[in-house]
Amino acid sequence: MTLTAIALLSTAFLLLVPWVLASTDTIPINITVTNHLLKDPSKSYHTTIVYRGILLGAMTRLMNETSDFNFTVVDTLNYGPYLVSINGIAGNDTEHTYWEFLVGLKNGTTIKPDVGIGCYIPEPEDHIIFNYTKWEDTFTGETYCGCQTFQSCPSRLQANSKCCFLLVLHIDKLSSTVVNNHTTTYNTTIVTGGILQGAMNRLMNETSNFKFKVTHNVNYGPYLESINGIASNKTAHTYWEFLVKFINGTTIRPDVGIGCYIPNPNDTVIFNFTKW
Repeated sequence: MTLTAIALLSTAFLLLVPWVLASTDTIPINITVTNHLLKDPSKSYHTTIVYRGILLGAMTRLMNETSDFNFTVVDTLNYGPYLVSINGIAGNDTEHTYWEFLVGLKNGTTIKPDVGIGCYIPEPEDHIIFNYTKWEDTFTGETYCGCQTFQSCPSRLQANSKCCFLLVLHIDKLSSTVVNNHTTTYNTTIVTGGILQGAMNRLMNETSNFKFKVTHNVNYGPYLESINGIASNKTAHTYWEFLVKFINGTTIRPDVGIGCYIPNPNDTVIFNFTKW
């Protein structure tokens, strides 16, 4: 399948049914690892990524291709993959060190993405920068407001949810509706800024009448395989469609999957078993 053909498919559909892709087409990206704290020279790497693939997949590809690059991640329940170390150097809570994630765009600007390596989808010729640096506490009291994105939160702060935009607040009514001949509605909670998959895990742990299974695709991340024992089927062309209904009545198909979608208060999340 060519990039032109793939481009005709919905991004969300690729996240839900990644097996439709039989493409070997890739796009180039550059990765630079800098460590000014230890005064190490920067290292630059060139690798490729499949169309609409996540950065984590490209990093995994690079690690498999060269012995000069390696990294580790921790998969957090509420927020997804968190970058722990690169080339054997890990962030340290005591020393306030972490791996800052930046992207140099084709227009020359450098941004700090609002998603992490498990959700960021690189564009052609993106320059990915991992900068080993320190965070600073904005306040001296118990409130921590030093990190600007979750990916810059050390594991200790993730666990305690002390980052200023990740206060331990809960969305009271996040409804997950499963539609297949009949409709079953569930209510659960989700931490502020948390991903939908985390809320679904919470719901599965709280009730015996809801269960789901995901399969991790190295290029595209987690995709939903089954709900309540009903699984997608490649031969039958069936899959679980993921929709979101907003409080204003509008229904959309998100351009990310359950591993990256961050629900808003009063979202109704709809899973519809259907055919493509």
